[in-house]
Amino acid sequence: MDLNKRRGISPEMLKVFETLPGMYLVLSRELIILTASDLYLQAMSKTLEAIQGRYIFDAFPIDEKKENSFRLRSALLDVVQSKRPVQLPVARFDVPDPENKGVKTERYWHTLNTPVLNDAGDIRYIIHSTNEVTQQVMAEKKLSINLQKQKTVTLQVAQLNKRLEKLFADLPARIAVFSGPRLVYEYTNPSYHEHFGSRDLIGKPLIEALPELREHPIVDELRKVYQTGITYEAKEICIPLQNIEGQPLVDHYFNFLCQARLDENGEINGLISFAYDVTELVYARKDIELQEQMLLTGNEALERANKETKASMEELVTITAELNEARQKLLVFNTNLEQQVGLRTRELELAKKVRVAQRERLARFFTQSPIGICILDGPQFIFEMVNPAYQQLFPGRHLTGYSLVQALPELKDKAILDILKDVYRTGKPFEGNRHHVLQVLTENDLIEDRYFNFIYQARHNDKGNIDGILVFAFEVTAMVRVEKRLKEEQKKKDEFLSIASHELKTQLTSIQAFNQLMDQTNDLAKHRSFIHKSAESIWRLNKLINDLLDVTRINSGKMQYSMEEFSFDEMLKQTIENMQLVTKSHKLVFKKNEPARLYGDKIRLEQVVSNFLNNAVKYSPTKEWVVINSVVMNNEIVVSVQDFGIGIAAADLQYIAERYYRVDNAKMRFEGLGLGLFISAEILKKHEGKFWIESEPGKGSVFYFSLPLITPAL
Repeated sequence: MDLNKRRGISPEMLKVFETLPGMYLVLSRELIILTASDLYLQAMSKTLEAIQGRYIFDAFPIDEKKENSFRLRSALLDVVQSKRPVQLPVARFDVPDPENKGVKTERYWHTLNTPVLNDAGDIRYIIHSTNEVTQQVMAEKKLSINLQKQKTVTLQVAQLNKRLEKLFADLPARIAVFSGPRLVYEYTNPSYHEHFGSRDLIGKPLIEALPELREHPIVDELRKVYQTGITYEAKEICIPLQNIEGQPLVDHYFNFLCQARLDENGEINGLISFAYDVTELVYARKDIELQEQMLLTGNEALERANKETKASMEELVTITAELNEARQKLLVFNTNLEQQVGLRTRELELAKKVRVAQRERLARFFTQSPIGICILDGPQFIFEMVNPAYQQLFPGRHLTGYSLVQALPELKDKAILDILKDVYRTGKPFEGNRHHVLQVLTENDLIEDRYFNFIYQARHNDKGNIDGILVFAFEVTAMVRVEKRLKEEQKKKDEFLSIASHELKTQLTSIQAFNQLMDQTNDLAKHRSFIHKSAESIWRLNKLINDLLDVTRINSGKMQYSMEEFSFDEMLKQTIENMQLVTKSHKLVFKKNEPARLYGDKIRLEQVVSNFLNNAVKYSPTKEWVVINSVVMNNEIVVSVQDFGIGIAAADLQYIAERYYRVDNAKMRFEGLGLGLFISAEILKKHEGKFWIESEPGKGSVFYFSLPLITPAL
């Protein structure tokens, strides 16, 4: 017979304790550890195998010279002797730091030792439950320190009252002096003024300077002080104020004192107010009250669990009695049936092991499944159980114990609720593919499009009635986005191939037409014209092919660069002069060309300049000028090419240098594949350069690029 049976507690009941949502240790009457909850093991950095079956103070050694350790041992011995629950006061027990081996972390605990008795009144086992109250203790310490600080400040104010005028500027209190029945600001100390930032207070009545106080009772109290001379004092008064004019009101808490100011005749001519900001102190106390409420709720939950455990034990005793009765009846049978009974018993034990294994596999599947799984309870769809994968679908959200609409308010009035209600009503399962959900992200309150494949399956109780819904959800947002991007990329490629085919065919058709015209005429002047035009088409065709080859090299990572030191200003001048020779429609105006030496591929950078100039000429067909500048700034050479053409819309600027991208223009169609800027951007990137555009539709564009004057070898 194993340890648990000797102690009178079943493995199933131990399993219940191991999964309870609290910190529990189950002990025998001899203080032998029977089991522990998962949260207890996690807090103590132990495994169940390491402590089960061991004496508690062997598994968790203590120093009996310390008062807390002595109290713990005495409390457990008292439980064994008295058979009554013993609760310990809050005590400090440090636990190992899981992130720093050999280091212990300061922790405070509230411990209750509860014996569970059998029908004879003997102890069956002891429940050692503990709740961590470190945050509450720390908050109480902080509150004590703050109260002590407040007391000290109050004493200091009383002692320094005679030197008030001299020390106003140094006091930590917010001090203001009001004059006249309209309570006009006469003086504020720096602390008071600092609280309101740039707001101008001096010389203004209180209501005019701080209009947010118009309906606040504090104004009436100040007027009473002015009228009666009776000092007004308030503790932790809440006053909503604007720290900066125009911003929302923020609640502040003050310990407030207001006294009448008398003139030389003893008449009231103003007020002096002292305000101490105790906002942090108030919030700290509220935190402690909240912690106490949470502790009370936890104790009530533990009490309910104890009652349920007792009921389960009574039911278990009844079942055990029934089993004993059945066993006695079986002994009456013929001894010839003993082998069959033994065989049947072994079959039952095997079936029991199979059921336990199935439950364990089901539990592992639920917690380890990559598919999000949850159980919605009742017609309100309360999150009863949520596995880690489902929780990760909604990071930062509190799900368990909340209804679907409470936990995920963005689903309110959505079709998904009608689907769930239909499944709950009819019992028919529902399967959804790529269902679109607008989800609010808690980190920044932004709405994000998300897509899910999911199955809704009705859950039935023992009577066959529907009492909940099983949800299996798998997020496919990334897959949907990838498919959309692939479709968009394919669309761009298709458009590009169409344009490329058209451009190549156009140039080949032009060459063919000019050759046919040359065959049909003997006019030498026409021959020269046709040859010139044919050469231009061949040049365009060659540029189209070179651009396609460059894009292929860039995509495959095989773009070659011949790096050398050269004079950038000479290269730029030569490139512009060469471009001017073949550009008859525009004047290329070279305004500035400051000397600069670079380390890079001269030919490739000439290609960048040529692409910029070609774009400027191409997209300003009705203009006559293109302006070029090259200046040295911050150890970089910055080149600009300005045209006065059609310009680029703001929506297109971020995509202008993408592969295959072309700006749509309803009024005119420009030749080319839209690869020049993509190739130029890649060349500049390899030279650690930058590329940007300033443009206004209808007025033209300025294309910039910059390169470092000293570039390390690539």
